[in-house]
Amino acid sequence: MKFISGIVLAIVILIFGGVNALERKNVTATIGEIIDFINLVKTEVGFLSADCDTLYKKGIKRNYKFIVFSDNKISLKDINDHKSAELFLDFTNRLGTTDKNGQLSLCEEFKQRFEEILKQRLERDKEKIQVNTALSLLGAISVLVVFSW
Repeated sequence: MKFISGIVLAIVILIFGGVNALERKNVTATIGEIIDFINLVKTEVGFLSADCDTLYKKGIKRNYKFIVFSDNKISLKDINDHKSAELFLDFTNRLGTTDKNGQLSLCEEFKQRFEEILKQRLERDKEKIQVNTALSLLGAISVLVVFSW
């Protein structure tokens, strides 16, 4: 019975480490989608002088996993990176408020900001995911060793 409790606890520790790593990867994927959406906006505005309705419809067709299109508003699904969520909200609120050149410079500005955030996250996440995985594995093995005696 003691050994089974140890196995269950070890599995819980491993699952916790995996969930943490998955959450970090989702935030990174969200930022990648944001950059893709900004590129879409930049292309549509630059070549077709697209309005907000057209951008909204094109965004829906892309089937983004983390960007939500509802009631003519563009937002993010729940994300643990409030800085990125606020920055994206600022971007979407400013869409359609200036002329074509203003929109293109807006896209370029926010694209650079999100690319910098993505670069920092990738560097930080690589280290943290490796450490979390190692600690989860070490914790699970420790629990098994303790509960097996």
